[in-house]
Amino acid sequence: RLYLQSQCDLDGEVIENYDTIELYNNEDGDGNKYIQFAPLCVEVEFYGHLIAGDSFATNQDTLEVAILNPENQVAEYYNARTALEDMTNLDAVKIEYRKVTARSANLGWTPAIGTDNQVINFKQQEEVEGILRAYWDISRLPDFEYEVRLKSECMEGSLAVPAKLRQYYSEPIVGLIDKTAPKVFGFPQPTINLYPGDPLTVEFDEDLECEQPFLARAAIEVTDLLNSFDSYSNALSPDLLLVCSGNQLVIQFGDSALNSLPWRTYDQLLGHGYTLTLENVQDNAGNVIETYTFESNFVCTPPELTLMAVHPAGEGRHYLPDEPIIFEVTFKNNLYDESWARTYMELGLDLTTNTGDLRVEVNGASLAEPQQYILEGGESVTTELAVMRGPGSLMHFSPLTLYVRSTCASDTVYPFPDMPTVRLWNQIVDGAGAIAFTPPCPSVHWSLELDQKKYVLSKEALEHSDSAVAVSV
Repeated sequence: RLYLQSQCDLDGEVIENYDTIELYNNEDGDGNKYIQFAPLCVEVEFYGHLIAGDSFATNQDTLEVAILNPENQVAEYYNARTALEDMTNLDAVKIEYRKVTARSANLGWTPAIGTDNQVINFKQQEEVEGILRAYWDISRLPDFEYEVRLKSECMEGSLAVPAKLRQYYSEPIVGLIDKTAPKVFGFPQPTINLYPGDPLTVEFDEDLECEQPFLARAAIEVTDLLNSFDSYSNALSPDLLLVCSGNQLVIQFGDSALNSLPWRTYDQLLGHGYTLTLENVQDNAGNVIETYTFESNFVCTPPELTLMAVHPAGEGRHYLPDEPIIFEVTFKNNLYDESWARTYMELGLDLTTNTGDLRVEVNGASLAEPQQYILEGGESVTTELAVMRGPGSLMHFSPLTLYVRSTCASDTVYPFPDMPTVRLWNQIVDGAGAIAFTPPCPSVHWSLELDQKKYVLSKEALEHSDSAVAVSV
C-alpha cells in the first residue's frame, strides 16, 4: 500500500489529509489481493547411476532414468517443497535424445517413449523426497552413442513470455546403447608359428571392458602334451599373462608356465600345435562373447634336412612327348626322434629353372606352389614326382631344381640360404644332364599314286616272271 501525505509542520498539528493506493497483480477467490512473481520453469537434474561416471552404458531393452526435483528437497533451507504435480506453471518434464554423430544426418532431439508406448512425462510419475523415476523403452533403438537431456515445458509454451519461463534444458549426458557382443576381428597375430615367449594378440571389433582385475579369461592347451595353461587359476602367478587395452587382448606365457614343463624350458613346446580359448570377454555395455577358440602351432625347431632324387627307370628309358617322366624324391628330418624335433617344411620347385614351361606334379598336385609337410625327428618321406612337357615342339629342356626348406619361422624369406636342393634330369644331352623327351618314329603311309589305285598281278604272271616285284613307299 502506498500513501501520499504532506510533510508540512503546522505547529505540531496532525494533518489527516492524505491519500492511499494498493499495489497487487493477483487476487484469489476470496478477494485476497497479493503480488505474485512468475516462477522459472523448474530446473530438473539427472540423478543416480546415469551420472555416476563420465558416461553410462547399457545392454538392456529398458533404461531406468531418475531425476531430481530441486524444489522439493528435504534438507535444504528455504526450499519450497513443491512437488512437480503441484507446479501450476509446469506442463511436462520429458527425456530427449539424439545420436552423437557429425557424419550422418541428425534429425534433432526425439522425446523418449516409456514401456507403455507413451512419451515419458515425469509430472505424472510418483515423487518420493524429490526423486522421480521412469523406464525408457530402448528396445527399438540401434546400437549407438547417444546424447540424453531433460526438458521442462511450462506456460503451455507461450511465446509471449521469456524463454526461461516456458522451458528449461538440462546439461546433456552421453550414453552408449550396445546390445551386441564383441567379435574377434580377423585372426590372432601371429596366425602361425608362435614362439612361446612372444605375445599373442587378439583384436576385436569394439572396445572392451578393461578395468582391472580383467574379466577376460584365456587358456592354452598344447597338443600331444598333458599340460594346459590359463590366466585365472593362479591370480598371483598365472601361467598366462593377459593384458586388456582398448579393443585388444594380449596373451603371453608367464614365468610360472615353465614350472609345468619337465625341462623347465619353452623348447618342449616347439613344433606342437595349440588351442587358444577365450571366455568372459565383455564390452563396455556388459555384452559377453561366446566361447572363442583358435587353433594354430608354435614355431618349430629348424630341421636338419636332406634331399635326394632318383630316376628309377634309368637313363636308357625314353619318354614320348605325351608321357610323364617319373622321379622319386626323398627328404628327411635328421634331428633326433624327440617331441621337440617335430618340424614344418615345404617341398618346392625353383621356378627360375623351369624355362621350358614344364608341368610338375607331386602326388597329383601341381608344384607351382610348394607342398607342405610335417616331419617328426628322424622321419623321412619319399614321394613320386611327374614332369610333363608343355606346349611347343622342343624335346630337350634344362634340368629342374627342387628344394626343401623349413617353414618354422614366420618370417622365412625365399630363397632360404641353407636349403638343400637337387637337380632333376633323365638323360645326358650334349654332355650335360637334361629333361629329355624322345620324338616318336615318324608315321608312314602309301604314296598318293598307290593310295588311289589298285594293281592286280595274276598268279600266272608272277610264276612266269624272272624278277621280283618292287614296291616303293
